[in-house]
Amino acid sequence: MDYPEPLSFRAGCKVCWRTYATLDEAKKASEVAKNEAYEVRGMGYDFGYLMPSSISKNEDHTYTVVCP
Repeated sequence: MDYPEPLSFRAGCKVCWRTYATLDEAKKASEVAKNEAYEVRGMGYDFGYLMPSSISKNEDHTYTVVCP
C-alpha cells in the first residue's frame, strides 16, 4: 500500500508528517502509516512520544498524518 500524494512533507528524527487537502486522503494515509508502524515497531523502532497514524486538523482546513 502506498501513501496518497501529500500537499507537503516534513521529516523529523523519529517520524515524518504528511499533509493532505481532504480528510479522506488523510484517513487512507493513516491506514498505511498504521501498517508501516506495526512492521517497524516489530524491528525495535522507537517513535518517541508520537503516535504514527494520528490525524490532526490544521487551521487552514488541511489534515496532517504522523507517519513512521
